[in-house]
Amino acid sequence: MYRILIVDDEALVRRGIKKSINWNELDIEMVAEAENGVEALEQVLENVPDIILLDICMPKMDGLEFASIVKQKYPQMRIVIITGFDDFEYARSALRAGVDDYILKPITREMVEDVVKKQIEKIAEEREKNIPVKPDESKAAAAVLNAALRREARAGQDFSVFLDYAQIQDEHIYFVIMKDYLSRCKIWADAAADDLAGFAILNIAEELLRDTRMGFAFETYRNELAMVVSCATLRGLEELLADIYHSILDFIEIPVDFAVSEEGTLAKLPELAEQAREALECTFVLSEKNIIHYGEVKAHGAADFQYPEKIEKELLAVMYSGDAEESKRLIEEFFSRLREATPDVTRCKSMLLRLLLNLSNTMESVSSRLHIETRNGAVLFDPVKRLEQFETLEEAEEWVKKLYQETLSYVSAMRSRSGQLFLKIVQYIEKNYGDSDLNLKKCSEDLFLSSGYISMILKKESGKTFVDYLNEFRIARAVELLEEPESKVYEVAADVGFTHQTYFSSVFKKIIGVSPKQFKERK
Repeated sequence: MYRILIVDDEALVRRGIKKSINWNELDIEMVAEAENGVEALEQVLENVPDIILLDICMPKMDGLEFASIVKQKYPQMRIVIITGFDDFEYARSALRAGVDDYILKPITREMVEDVVKKQIEKIAEEREKNIPVKPDESKAAAAVLNAALRREARAGQDFSVFLDYAQIQDEHIYFVIMKDYLSRCKIWADAAADDLAGFAILNIAEELLRDTRMGFAFETYRNELAMVVSCATLRGLEELLADIYHSILDFIEIPVDFAVSEEGTLAKLPELAEQAREALECTFVLSEKNIIHYGEVKAHGAADFQYPEKIEKELLAVMYSGDAEESKRLIEEFFSRLREATPDVTRCKSMLLRLLLNLSNTMESVSSRLHIETRNGAVLFDPVKRLEQFETLEEAEEWVKKLYQETLSYVSAMRSRSGQLFLKIVQYIEKNYGDSDLNLKKCSEDLFLSSGYISMILKKESGKTFVDYLNEFRIARAVELLEEPESKVYEVAADVGFTHQTYFSSVFKKIIGVSPKQFKERK
């Protein structure tokens, strides 16, 4: 029996194709369907179909790119595209990219049956003749490189398999590691993100390297997304990496950084890889650049640096004075000093943790003076956990700015008359958020304030409605609970006041960007 996958963003079209054809008569099993390219890639990896029926215009991933990725990993798979007249030139490009056939819209049952039968005949012919699938030369090339990286190879190792495949010379060799920022890309949240994204990134990079005959992209034995590139000039190398960056961003919307070794030969591959890894660590600090060279990291490393204690002291004092503009200036100056100091991520994070600990202690002191018992994220936080969540120093700087903005606004509100009422409402919510019956009416009755007045105070001081404020607080608490290894989603939902797990998941995803299950899996 043959296996087929149907990919179309219109559920009606997918349903029509499924129901209009007697697949059993054709000896075909419908293994899966997908509504976009990312989901389709996931299904391909999971089900390995024989035939893919694919709408050429797909959201989330371009049809040509999808076909190219699939054909590179599974050259034996038959891909049939569905296209309109407006897409005909596009369809011809797809055929050149390895797509096996196409159907023009509007499609009919007979058209689908004919093209599928044709693909079955070709698959059967290949199986009958036992035509071997072309050996995966890329895997052989990757195996040679990984053996060298593990230092398994003897001196004078033969790199000819790799050099023949990559069509490069053993000179001007650079080792490059790619770092993806998948967490910034919501369109990948519903897929098997890590594996799929890495798979797509490597295929895009490999296609460009093959076209330019400048190298090879592969996954190392340490699960790094890497490239071995041969380029005579640094300028040429940076232009190539810029092309790869924009292609990845255009096709799958994932930003990447590149960590680049010094120039060498394949005999020095392990040393070049270590240089790239050292440069990769520095992407945390040098986040304004997306290409980090080991040479500049090495040159930067010897700089002497003193922790900016004076700036920190002034910054902490602003927490009491409430000067928002001054806080912004001091934060920018503090982080500027960190960037100038060292690209070493361990040293930088140590300094950043010191700031976060002192910030947390100061905020405890401020809240104590104002009798603020809230555990609102704008007031209290765990410095160690927060530090672990930052991917770049730039991200840390933006978070500290936001922290100051929210905290100073909060402190200002607490000092005002309406702020005292706001505090009363907030404390009530924080005490009763686990009650599934909690709503604006109940809050109004318990606090002896009108519903309209409570809504007005909340809107004025927080910019949010009662429901939004309550949901955000509940989800903030849910995040804390879900970080516990033994926690279960349905139990957390009940603990924070949600009667229905489905509604909890919907609210959680709206606020956090991923479902509770996906959040736990990423931890």
